[in-house]
Amino acid sequence: MGITLVLLAWLTLFKVNQAWAGNNISTIAMDIKIADQQVRLDSQTKVTLSDALIEAVHHEIPLTFRTEIQLTEHTAIANWTYERHVKTVRYETTLHTTGFNRRYVLTNKRNQNVQSFITLQNALEALGTLQDFTLVSLSRLNVEQTHTVKMQISLNRWQLPAPLILNTLFNPDWQMSSGWRSVTIAPANAISP
Repeated sequence: MGITLVLLAWLTLFKVNQAWAGNNISTIAMDIKIADQQVRLDSQTKVTLSDALIEAVHHEIPLTFRTEIQLTEHTAIANWTYERHVKTVRYETTLHTTGFNRRYVLTNKRNQNVQSFITLQNALEALGTLQDFTLVSLSRLNVEQTHTVKMQISLNRWQLPAPLILNTLFNPDWQMSSGWRSVTIAPANAISP
């Protein structure tokens, strides 16, 4: 009984911390467009680091952010809705500083793209920007059905140096997530080229 209460208290604290910390990453806009027979995503997410995370970056501790995107097709038959996952994209981007001149570097682990910035603000803006991101070929979609694109960005605490991981479990500064944000693609006319 005692262990159950401790576990329940810990889970409650964890959920409260997640809700509080979730405000550090917020998706501002998502837009789907069709170009060259491809379904493409534009999105803008605002990433705001707490003082603790800024200090970590300045002490050359890399922060890894996970981006997850899901494209789902919805088919309605009578009172029943069937969902088919068309595509899931997951990738990580690491933010770190380099040496004496303190350049802020983003490394995309999916495509090994590396970008360097003079200011942390510019790096965070680039981290939160997806422009013309190809999700799937239009030929893979049933144009008669409704589709949903969901996206979230979160800090992957498990990629931190081992001594920091335990400290991050109960600290809301390190529990950053945008939560899922979605946009719906209506049938036929919205996804016709």
